[in-house]
Amino acid sequence: MKFCDAVLCPSCPLAGNKPACLRQKAEFCLWLIARTSNRDLRAGVEQMRIALLKEAEALENEKSYLVL
Repeated sequence: MKFCDAVLCPSCPLAGNKPACLRQKAEFCLWLIARTSNRDLRAGVEQMRIALLKEAEALENEKSYLVL
């Protein structure tokens, strides 16, 4: 699956691991950017990809602080 499906979400192998899920969405954005010719759309999707990666990293950092 390239991107989330609300019906299939609970059975997704990434369910319960939000950073991995966010990275999967960012990977889809990268796939979409490579297939889109509209420069404005590519820029918007790239911003979304970066935001997803930052959120995943922040969640992992937060989790590591809670473990300490």
